[in-house]
Amino acid sequence: MPPAIVRLCSCFVVWLGVTSASPAPSPSHEISIRFDSTEPSLTISGLWRMPPRAQDSDQWTFYLSPVMTDVTITRLICGSSEIKVKALHSEPEGGDMLWHLTGMSPCPAAKPLTLWFRYKTARNAPQLQVTPNAAFAGGGGEYWYPQRAYKDLDTAVIRIDVPATFKTIATGDLVGSAIKGALREDIYRARNPSKLAFAIGRYTDVRLGRPFPIRLLTTSASAARARGNARLLSRLLAPLERAFGPAPQRSLALVEVRFGGKVAGTSEYGMIFAEPEQFSGPFNPSYWAHEFSHQWWGISVRNRAGAPGSIFLTEGMAQYGALLGLENAFGRAAAAAYRATDVKDSIMAYRKLVAAGQDRALVGEPPNGQEEILRMHRLATSKGAILISQLAWLIGRDRFHRTLRQFLARNRGQSVAWADLENAINADTQQRYRWWFDQWLRAPAAPDFEVSTNFSGNRVEIAIRQYGPKPYRLMIPVEVCGRWGTQELKIPSSASRSTTRVKARGPVTDVRIDPDVLVPNLRATARSAVRCPRKA
Repeated sequence: MPPAIVRLCSCFVVWLGVTSASPAPSPSHEISIRFDSTEPSLTISGLWRMPPRAQDSDQWTFYLSPVMTDVTITRLICGSSEIKVKALHSEPEGGDMLWHLTGMSPCPAAKPLTLWFRYKTARNAPQLQVTPNAAFAGGGGEYWYPQRAYKDLDTAVIRIDVPATFKTIATGDLVGSAIKGALREDIYRARNPSKLAFAIGRYTDVRLGRPFPIRLLTTSASAARARGNARLLSRLLAPLERAFGPAPQRSLALVEVRFGGKVAGTSEYGMIFAEPEQFSGPFNPSYWAHEFSHQWWGISVRNRAGAPGSIFLTEGMAQYGALLGLENAFGRAAAAAYRATDVKDSIMAYRKLVAAGQDRALVGEPPNGQEEILRMHRLATSKGAILISQLAWLIGRDRFHRTLRQFLARNRGQSVAWADLENAINADTQQRYRWWFDQWLRAPAAPDFEVSTNFSGNRVEIAIRQYGPKPYRLMIPVEVCGRWGTQELKIPSSASRSTTRVKARGPVTDVRIDPDVLVPNLRATARSAVRCPRKA
């Protein structure tokens, strides 16, 4: 995907990862960031050790954001010899600037090249902000440090010089801090290949060690509120670890930033950047669980560039994690209500996309252009997350989660395609759900159907009518209840009209259709707001 398209990601910064399961050694950066709160501006300098090339070359390219000015290559070292810079120029490419560097002489094959750089920015972009009180840059937003391609991951040492009253955070571990008069220098080391990010602000800094180490940096919430939110946030990891396995990062930092645009939050390597309302407003478990889930889906396991279903793999799975977090915080009925009501990631949101003619296959041709990216994002977090919930119900949640944990552990640090996860699920279920993937994920629509019920004594009749030229193969969740308790059923249908008769365990007082809201496009009149009594 072109870098400009990637910039529009509204909640996850690493949709596209490296394209090989065995990536080449990562380039290494040493970056110094000087924050001037009076201008305000950032001055960024340092060196970039590029891996050796396979052949002699006197030309190199790299990307930087167009908000970077006064770009200068101060030195160019090939092996241990310096090469004079002959020319440096740039051209726009996909919303970024592609820089072309030419040396006076070539760097021989197999010799590493070290590029020393310096530039400045006082301008803002969706994921790069500089104000008198704060600054930040996301790892998957603007090219704030030189990179050959968006897919590259880097190790780095990041030094940040700030007024002593400011606090900082960056990718990796804090390995040093020193006061220099009115300034302080913080040093971070990113040992694992990552997309690099940082933030600077007048933060309240709250740390929680148990049950999971969390650091919360906020300017809008009190220390007491931040500490309470940190405790709530740490508890969200329990249902996610049950579903996805141990957290990929040893700790997590939640950082308040102001994006000032369409971006609502980004998941970085070991960090989450979020807008102020997520810190000062009511606790939002679905939002945080979604962003937490990206530590597995998109960071620990990355997308294979250009593979069908790339957005679905990360955004759909992350939103499934959001539903698990919501259910853990408020109960099973809360997750069902979220899927049913008119929120941005609900069935009603999906129905609006259908009405607008914007439905398309979740696993098909990669989206082309910014509007398609945004549309696929909305489909993945509404229709997609609901379908993943349906698949977990069909297979059995425990078994489904075991497959997810094994897949994530097996592919940690690799780039994968949706097809890889689908194959793993099919292998673990003896191919019983191939029809489901083809029908729900590769078709550009969903069935239009309604369900009616009739019951007397302990006998229940469930009639399903499908509209459209080709009936879907359906499995409808149904609850039958009475004073004796609740019976959960899976009712099949693969014809335009079908009727299923069931004998319940006792006299029936009520029947509920799809109580957990797992089936997109079921006629809303067939659902009931009243639920059978059930365990959470």
